[in-house]
Amino acid sequence: MKSVLHGVTRANIESDPFPHVVVDDALDPELYAELAASFPPNDAFVRGGPLESNTPYFLNAERSLPDESISPRWREFVRRHTSSEFFDEVVTLFGPTIRLLHPRLSLDGVRTSVRRRAAGREDARRRADFALECQLVWGSPVAHPSRAHPVHVDRSCALYAGLLYMRHPDDDATGGDLELYRFRSAARAYNERRFVDDSLVERVKTIPYAPNRLVFFIHHAEALHAVSVRSATPHPRLHVNFVAETDRDIFSLERPLIDRDTAVIVCSGPSLESLSAAAWQEIQQAGAVVAVNGAPEAEAVKAHGVRFTMLAAMDFNQGLLNKVPTLAETWRTANAWRVTSVLCDAPAETYLREVDEEDGVEGWSDDPGEGYKGGSTAMIIGNWLGNDWADEERAPRHRRGFRRLAYVGLDMVPNDGRHARGAGAHHSGFASSLEQHRRVCGGWGKLCAQAAKRGIEIINLTPGTGLAEMKRVDVPEHWLTGLDEVVSA
Repeated sequence: MKSVLHGVTRANIESDPFPHVVVDDALDPELYAELAASFPPNDAFVRGGPLESNTPYFLNAERSLPDESISPRWREFVRRHTSSEFFDEVVTLFGPTIRLLHPRLSLDGVRTSVRRRAAGREDARRRADFALECQLVWGSPVAHPSRAHPVHVDRSCALYAGLLYMRHPDDDATGGDLELYRFRSAARAYNERRFVDDSLVERVKTIPYAPNRLVFFIHHAEALHAVSVRSATPHPRLHVNFVAETDRDIFSLERPLIDRDTAVIVCSGPSLESLSAAAWQEIQQAGAVVAVNGAPEAEAVKAHGVRFTMLAAMDFNQGLLNKVPTLAETWRTANAWRVTSVLCDAPAETYLREVDEEDGVEGWSDDPGEGYKGGSTAMIIGNWLGNDWADEERAPRHRRGFRRLAYVGLDMVPNDGRHARGAGAHHSGFASSLEQHRRVCGGWGKLCAQAAKRGIEIINLTPGTGLAEMKRVDVPEHWLTGLDEVVSA
């Protein structure tokens, strides 16, 4: 029997608001018709208990597989979708996504079993790495318009969710559709049931409840989804759930160090060489990854294949290409949004005006075409990223208006202006004297203070930084080379 994923490729994966696939006619028409005709009756789900309105009732694999009252075709279907072969199909399809979202999760040599509801996590640990579920779901008739599932994320021990809709042809109700959400801003809050208040999120996509339609996605803390309000109806809402759970948390509901609402700005300091492969994997999860001046030429960056969404360089007219000769070709050919100064004649998508106190700007400009220079290109681009695009110049491919800016490679050690290998043999200007170091640090202090007044958090993730004026955040040990590396997946 072919699985629900048999015709799906990585090209089908959509990224907004989180990685997922939507597949129509997921099953061959003959198989779907046979399964739909033999979908178990409500008694198999409710089992004599009270019947509540618009409530899901489940028939899990542990019960259905040995139950001879369930059709042989259904039991074959459940067996197929709780097999190690099906898990391997999921990993083949979503492997790069899983590694990006959960870089410390190992997928090597995984053992699987059928999920046993009464077994508990400790028993699951002894039996397998992942417990798989293929459960049939009978959603009860709706007495009054209501929502079966508010905005939420699933359990943190769950790796994936799949939904195969089996809408009855007579079902004329409205609603009951799957809705995908994202957070409106950096504010996040989950209650004890992992529900999220509607005021914190915005709906990005609605996937109608339709027969033989599959939705499949990988769980993480921002895989926010809900079921839309369903109108009063005597018809049940029918579907199949595909689940994989492990004995430990795969993700945390605490805000991660790097997420898609964070812009990571990569400077050129020697500390780039201390960052591990795991660190760079997590940095790639940011909403923007921005290289400043010679950073894209750093050997440490190239060794890890870091993909930048933006390049920023303000010093072309001050001989930057003489100091970092290989940057010229990178700048010319990069598949990234290039930002430079209006005073430069290098090709770019955006030309910025650099402003400071002489222009009446103290730490931050609210003009979307400007950036506070304060002594560093990294300040200018940080200011620019914190402001949204002007209405007339929006670039949908590249976000701005970030509420969190995180810097790496921003060493700022007094009297040490060295760069990471490959990023330039010259020394940064802040190191020319202690007075210049104090002046540039003061500029950073002004930028951070003004950003905070606008609800923007600026953090420094640079190990051993000499910049005291910016909030320092210690990176986890697995970010650093020489310590335990992330588990290979």
